[in-house]
Amino acid sequence: MSITLVRPDGLHLTTKATLAQLAQDQILQEFADGLIPKILAHFDLAGETATTLAEALHRTGLPAIDALLTGLLVLDAEVNAV
Repeated sequence: MSITLVRPDGLHLTTKATLAQLAQDQILQEFADGLIPKILAHFDLAGETATTLAEALHRTGLPAIDALLTGLLVLDAEVNAV
């Protein structure tokens, strides 16, 4: 299953992808200078192997989740501004 797709309107991520899959995805490593993998480095991915992007974004009050959400919002604004 492909978890990332780059289209003319921006980068698309599947919310069913686990955080570990996102951290290892080659497209994300290159997109926006690797912003999302850098943010995911703050997660305990060994303990979060089954946590999907959708599940992570529904958590609140954790600094790593706030950073992930902020990073995704920044990328969305950056992609839409181009």
